[in-house]
Amino acid sequence: MLDHQRIVDDIRSAMYSVTPESLDMLRLAVADYSVACDETNERLRQCNSLLKQGLRSEAIQACEVEPNLLDVVATLDFAERDQLVAITQQNGLAVPPGLSMEVASELNEAYAIQAPLESLLRQHRLLAIARGPLAPRLKTLRSIARLDKHNFVWQDDVRLFEKERLKEIQREANQAAKAGEVAVLDSLAEELADKQWQQKPPKELVQGVGEIAHRVRHKQTRKELEELEPALNSAFAAFDVEEGRRLRGRWNECVEILPLEGDPLADRVAPALDWLREQDEQEERLGNHEACVGALEFALDRHDHTIAELERLYHAAVRHGHDLSSFLERRYQAKIKGLEFAARRRSVLIITSVVSVVVLVAGVLAAMAWMHHRSNELAGHVAALSQLITDGKLHESQKYADELTQSSPRIAHSPEIEKLVVRLDEDVKKEQSRQEQFQHAIARVKAAGFDEPDHDALKRAEESAKTPAERTEVAEAKESIAKALRERQAERDKAFLADIDGLADKVKQLEGELEKSGADDDAASVQHFAQLRAELSALNARGELVTPAVRNQLKPLSTRLSALEEMVSRHAKAQAALNQLMKAVGDPQAYQMALQDYVKQHPESPHAASFQHVSAEAPLWEGMQRWDAFAVDLGKAARDGLTPAEGKTLQDGADKLLKELGQFPQAGTLRTALPHLKSVVARIGSDGPLHKPLVTLFNDRLIHNVQMIEHKDGRRWYTDKEPSVRADGVDIEFLAGFDYSHKHKPLTSGEIASRDRAPQAVVADKVLAELGKLDAATREGEWEQHFANILVAICEEQRMEPILKIALLKRVVPVACEGSDVLRLALAKHQEALEGSAVNALAPWMLPEFPEKDKDARKAVLEERGRAKGELEALADLPTTVQVAAKKPPPVLRLNEYRWIGLLVKDSKGGWTCMIRPNATTSPGALYVVEQPAGQKPVNISPIGHLEDGKPHLDSFKPALLMEGRPIYLLMTAGKDQQAAAVHR
Repeated sequence: MLDHQRIVDDIRSAMYSVTPESLDMLRLAVADYSVACDETNERLRQCNSLLKQGLRSEAIQACEVEPNLLDVVATLDFAERDQLVAITQQNGLAVPPGLSMEVASELNEAYAIQAPLESLLRQHRLLAIARGPLAPRLKTLRSIARLDKHNFVWQDDVRLFEKERLKEIQREANQAAKAGEVAVLDSLAEELADKQWQQKPPKELVQGVGEIAHRVRHKQTRKELEELEPALNSAFAAFDVEEGRRLRGRWNECVEILPLEGDPLADRVAPALDWLREQDEQEERLGNHEACVGALEFALDRHDHTIAELERLYHAAVRHGHDLSSFLERRYQAKIKGLEFAARRRSVLIITSVVSVVVLVAGVLAAMAWMHHRSNELAGHVAALSQLITDGKLHESQKYADELTQSSPRIAHSPEIEKLVVRLDEDVKKEQSRQEQFQHAIARVKAAGFDEPDHDALKRAEESAKTPAERTEVAEAKESIAKALRERQAERDKAFLADIDGLADKVKQLEGELEKSGADDDAASVQHFAQLRAELSALNARGELVTPAVRNQLKPLSTRLSALEEMVSRHAKAQAALNQLMKAVGDPQAYQMALQDYVKQHPESPHAASFQHVSAEAPLWEGMQRWDAFAVDLGKAARDGLTPAEGKTLQDGADKLLKELGQFPQAGTLRTALPHLKSVVARIGSDGPLHKPLVTLFNDRLIHNVQMIEHKDGRRWYTDKEPSVRADGVDIEFLAGFDYSHKHKPLTSGEIASRDRAPQAVVADKVLAELGKLDAATREGEWEQHFANILVAICEEQRMEPILKIALLKRVVPVACEGSDVLRLALAKHQEALEGSAVNALAPWMLPEFPEKDKDARKAVLEERGRAKGELEALADLPTTVQVAAKKPPPVLRLNEYRWIGLLVKDSKGGWTCMIRPNATTSPGALYVVEQPAGQKPVNISPIGHLEDGKPHLDSFKPALLMEGRPIYLLMTAGKDQQAAAVHR
């Protein structure tokens, strides 16, 4: 990995150095800097490609691969860069490439967009993992779409979610209508009225939900009215005013929703409503009466009211037939009488002062008035004392009686007052008894203590308490007991909360373990959940002893645990689905269907989107499978040796592959092997075996089974008939032309130098023997050896007619080269020489002599024979060349074999890994993926890692190659033959 800061520091040092070596230092530093810029621009290009595809998260992830791309750009874009460019131009050095700063700027913008989206994306993932309701998921998705306006994927998702939500609203409305849930229907109507819908909800749906809500509301209201009618009438029959008013309030609310004009239901409830209205009016009158009574009592307590005012207040209090209490009535009468007495007294004094003559009468009247006043005064004291006793104010009553004894003994000893005093004494004794009971009860309460209170004693004390002090003492005792209870409750709550915290820590620890392990250990997870569930159940059982607020804190914990269980369950299902997917590895069609099934069954899975995208690459997998199958067949043929029949099958397969799958990289390798493959196939021939014409040739009457009689002067006669023997010699019928005509020639024994099989006949035996070994099962290497033997036999037969030898070579060499690419390459110059041969093969080489008149023909034959000898000398190395070529091993036809062993996925931490199919080969080798970039025809088979000790190691820094669900191929380890094939290629 390049040290970018070191490179920049080296450039700065070289730029500011004044030593002679500074230019060389700068040249090296600029070279390193250029490499760093190229690598950085390549990474920026990859990130830009991801950004253009809308894959912002993937682009940021690629950017954050060490070293961080933006940090590298910041380092390489140093302040003196412009100065460096100028220096390199001045000194003739390579100018370093510029950095794609606009892409870096776009990456910065991507970070700025992504930051506020993180929480929403996390919430979106959590809702998806928890399979949350569609409504909150749609709300979250809309928020994401608003923030990430330029990513149209979210808009598409919103539209998709809205489409599903509208279907769900229809279902929920129908369910709510059946269940009579008006609140749910109102909520759905409100949601449909929201202006956030990208696609306006259908008018029929909006109206339908509103009508359903209206209908259900009316139905429920009608039902409630029908239930309220008998209840109202029952309250009316029982004269239960409070219950009737409560029911009337609900009745009026329902009538506002569903008016009942002319409805029999309204008629049936009318009497009860009229009665309640009368009760309201009566209570209103009573309230007015009480107000008037209060005003009268207030006036009686004051001394500034006139008789007229008191009479007005009195009449207001007693109107509508109301009566005053006897006490208030007496007070009023006493007050009036007192005022009247005072008025009369004033009148008497005036009269006395004016009319002195009536003094006596006035005195009498005064005495009478005084006696009347005393009578009224007694009545007032009796009423006052009686009221105090009645009110239970014993202390005030006793004080009032004592003061009355001291101030007015005569009144105090009146029978009325004494009777009240007796009554007072009895009440005092009762009060003392009550106080004793209270003191005894409160003493028992205090003795029992507040931790284990005596509730019976407390109840008796509360019942017997009468005075404010006693009630205060009871209240203090109750407060102390309540405090003790609260303290004990607080201790229980504290212990309960501690247990909840402990369980929460365990749940948190489990969450951490699941986050680290990715919920891969299902058995351990199940055991943990069982243990935590048992602890949660135990806490629930104890929850009855703690306060509801504390007990309710179990609910979030239970929810978290349930969410974890659901997550593990979904992970287990997803893992099972992945394992099911693994079973399809190796079968493109089954694997594509398994990917699509996974997406349908687990749409919320983080793998789903990639699996859906990757499933479109199925043609590439089928192509890899076909190439691999062909490579296996080719490898088998290379091991066992290729026969023409097998070659024909392979050639047909190769032509089909190159036509249909020529965009795969194996096509280039195969094309280099085609000449050899075609040469092997050519041995079959279109009209029979390629060598068949040679069999006919060497069975010719001029070649096979021919005898040669040679004259002592060198002349030769060739005959396919047995000579007639005479006493002094033989008579022969020799072959006189290519038409197999014969001529007679007598020869004496003295003229004959030799008589034996013709050289070409000897060669024909050897050639036909070699040709007889060639058939459809002839494997690679055998053809070359047989034709090497044939050509050596022809070339090394020195006695054969040169013209005939050239003619035979011109026929044999093309066949040998057509059936072997090895011989074609080795004998290329020999074949070219034979094709350009000037020898007339039709010259009658078989004639030993010519008539005198055919001297020109004889001359021509001699010239051709000489020319043939010259060409044979030029071909002198042919036997050696063909023997060397025949000994060479045939080219190894081998293509790379890519075995499909697994697939790419992301683990729970977001890291890339390779899932290996069970029982797949674990031999070490390089790992590859196949991909066809958009808009490009060639298919790429790109390395992404290696397999070692049965474990995959991914080391690709090209994010575009890494896609979940993409098949992983193992390049089978090359043996010696494969290495040889590689060298050959």
